[in-house]
Amino acid sequence: MNRAEVIVKEIKDLHVKLEQMKNELKQLQESCEHQFIEEPFMRTCTRCCYIEGTHY
Repeated sequence: MNRAEVIVKEIKDLHVKLEQMKNELKQLQESCEHQFIEEPFMRTCTRCCYIEGTHY
């Protein structure tokens, strides 16, 4: 396997890992008992990093 093929394979593996991590974060945020810090135009949960816009 040449260097380019190794890089392409690693990129594909990282895409899979990224999707897994996004799903894990989504599950954590859905089950979190949010504790927000209020900021202008948004609030951020200190436990799971969930962000909500407050300017509607």
